[in-house]
Amino acid sequence: ILVTSGELTDGAELNTTLALRAELQEVENQVFDPEKAVKEKLQSSSLTKNHISSKAAEGETPR
Repeated sequence: ILVTSGELTDGAELNTTLALRAELQEVENQVFDPEKAVKEKLQSSSLTKNHISSKAAEGETPR
């Protein structure tokens, strides 16, 4: 990307616009699956809870 006086040249600006348009199109084509999202969040939450519980239990063991 060519920068002149802190501004993008016309070619760089066009390339940036095209790249953003392609990225937006990719996002628009993705299908949101709410059931999958909930399952992933619950799995993540469960793993985090188990990790915290494990660390807490380690702290409670007598030394």
